[in-house]
Amino acid sequence: MTSRSTHRGTKPTHPAKQERSRQTLRRLLDATSTLLQNKSFDDISITEIVESADSSVGAFYARFKDKEGILEQLGQIARDETISEDRGEVALMHGLFLMMQGWDT
Repeated sequence: MTSRSTHRGTKPTHPAKQERSRQTLRRLLDATSTLLQNKSFDDISITEIVESADSSVGAFYARFKDKEGILEQLGQIARDETISEDRGEVALMHGLFLMMQGWDT
């Protein structure tokens, strides 16, 4: 029997392979994000998340070890997006720098 444990909950327990599964994962993440706009994490239940995502408790636990796992996944997504944005800004600044160097000659 293979283990479905996560590395500290930062990745879904069972990575989505099919489009329908990826959509379910996205709905769970989006629902949690939306709920967090109006409530604290401690005040949000898994039942609320799955109802808001039009999903099931089983689908939740197929992807996350516990409620903290989905929060960690949202945090990882936010960090990845920030790193990606930072890299884009650095590349833009580097390009502008190179372009400005050419103006001096």
